[in-house]
Amino acid sequence: MKKAISLAVGVMLTAVLLTSCGNDTTPSEPLDDTTVTTVPSVTDPTPTVPLSSMWQADDTTPADTSGATVIRLADGDTAINGEGAEASSAGVTVTKGGVYVVSGQLTDGQLRVDVNDGQTVYMVLDGVTVHSNQTAPLFVRRAEKVVITLADGSENRFSDSAEAVFEDAENEEPSGAVFSKSDLTINGNGSLTVEAAFRDGIVSRDGLKIAGGKLAVTAADDALMGRDYVLVGGGDLTLRAAGDGIKSTNNASAEVGFVEISGGTLTVESEKDGVQAESSLSVSDGMLKVVSGGGSQKGTANDRFDYMFGMNSMDSSSTGKALKAGTQLAISGGTLTLDAADDALHSNDTLIVSGGAVTASAGDDGVHADTALTVSGGSLEILTCYEGLEAATITVEGGNTRITASDDGVNASCGSSDTTGDYGPMGGRGGMGGDPFASDDSKFYIRGGKLFVDAEGDGLDSNGSISMTGGEVTVIGPSNSGNGTFDFASSFDITGGSLIAIGSSGMAQTPTSDTLCSIVWGGCTLQTGESFSVTAEDGTVIASVESTRTANWAYVLSPALKEGESYTLTDGYESRTITHTGGMYQIGYGGQMGGQMGGGGPMGGHGGMGRPGGFF
Repeated sequence: MKKAISLAVGVMLTAVLLTSCGNDTTPSEPLDDTTVTTVPSVTDPTPTVPLSSMWQADDTTPADTSGATVIRLADGDTAINGEGAEASSAGVTVTKGGVYVVSGQLTDGQLRVDVNDGQTVYMVLDGVTVHSNQTAPLFVRRAEKVVITLADGSENRFSDSAEAVFEDAENEEPSGAVFSKSDLTINGNGSLTVEAAFRDGIVSRDGLKIAGGKLAVTAADDALMGRDYVLVGGGDLTLRAAGDGIKSTNNASAEVGFVEISGGTLTVESEKDGVQAESSLSVSDGMLKVVSGGGSQKGTANDRFDYMFGMNSMDSSSTGKALKAGTQLAISGGTLTLDAADDALHSNDTLIVSGGAVTASAGDDGVHADTALTVSGGSLEILTCYEGLEAATITVEGGNTRITASDDGVNASCGSSDTTGDYGPMGGRGGMGGDPFASDDSKFYIRGGKLFVDAEGDGLDSNGSISMTGGEVTVIGPSNSGNGTFDFASSFDITGGSLIAIGSSGMAQTPTSDTLCSIVWGGCTLQTGESFSVTAEDGTVIASVESTRTANWAYVLSPALKEGESYTLTDGYESRTITHTGGMYQIGYGGQMGGQMGGGGPMGGHGGMGRPGGFF
């Protein structure tokens, strides 16, 4: 089904090159109850963090705690040994850069950092529990940078109240249970639980880096938010959010507002988007599981149907996407399991899958890019979706891609901003009064890799052209006559690769140009679970596919097909043997009651009484 795509103008941000590093561990020791002048070193988190240029050594290597200031929190009886911190009835304020080791509990208080710009605070949490009824329990008001280390084996917790208020109402700050107006890093081998009843979980108004630790964040809005960027290079993160799971929001330039995931294990459950970047989003390693918007069973594709018939309005900014980028989404590694009410992978500009293993279920598109979508490597399996791959220009040149779609498997469309277009009330395909089959400049290139498509709508669809120069493609198309296994507006040229396709003959199209031997079989009979195959004289199976629905049309192209050689074609009803005469060999018959076979040859085929004059 051809449809419009709303194009957004975005600036492409090149993915940051990643390298890897790691560190040795040093066992930590518990604080002595009587001696607070010297604190043993805290465990090095030993992250497997592929560092980008944004990572610094102190992000993954905890500071030397010998000579650190030691803070023991207690309601009305907080003890401080060392310089740079002050206790009050409201809690503790760190006023000087340096290293601090914190333990203890405040039932209604705040751990606060307020140091001069240019100073860095290293804070080791070793069994801290702080709750605040009024504001953020951990608030970095001013600092150059704050690095939080979760001490080995420690359990730490910050929680706020739904009744909390902003200290700065104009700027709505602090908005998170852990809130920093400066760069914030979390590392270590301990655990941190954040319960944010007021709004967000962990927030940095600059950059947020997660290098280690076991984090569990529950938020009334967003779980993790770094205005300039969010980097996740390690740790075990469980994020539950009524808003977005991970978010970066700065849209000042293409150099900010990005998210990079280069390691760690992440589990995200979000009512809105799972991971959202204002500019680029990249995943190069780690394990990422996302359920967004309630999952694919809450699919937004239903909104399209309602809108087509004037039953509601279509919101182009609908949420529930698993991974969403404003400019570029790049997947080069990692293991991703995505279950989204909307798109599983979405970019307002470009999208690249070059590695990793992605398993996705989507209520709308499996993979969507407004401008260009490229699959060059890795494994991409779309278990369920409305449409599988969608963009103005789609290129498949590597990897292993499998798509199961309730509409189009692949849809290349330049789209339109005209609201009376594809989704206008009662507008139908192409818009009211328009040409539903008008060609645009959309392109679908198949250059390599493996592509398997099972589509109830069009199998391979382009509002412009399709070009195939390599790769292995299998398409199970529709059983209804309103869609086609191939659907292209201008041309479908093939100069290489192999392709087997089955589906309905109702809107069947064959490639407009191919230089290899191919076979088109019209009128074949396939029921669900039956196979169509082409076998050489020596028994070698040239092509075979098992149908997931009824089909009566098949197309096979393979470099193994040779002019002058014989092949056996088998469907769910019978087998026929042909001698290929070169080019596109077409055979059509009317089933069991068909007439005598006519002469075979290029563009000829076998006549049949069941389809007067032959199928073609």
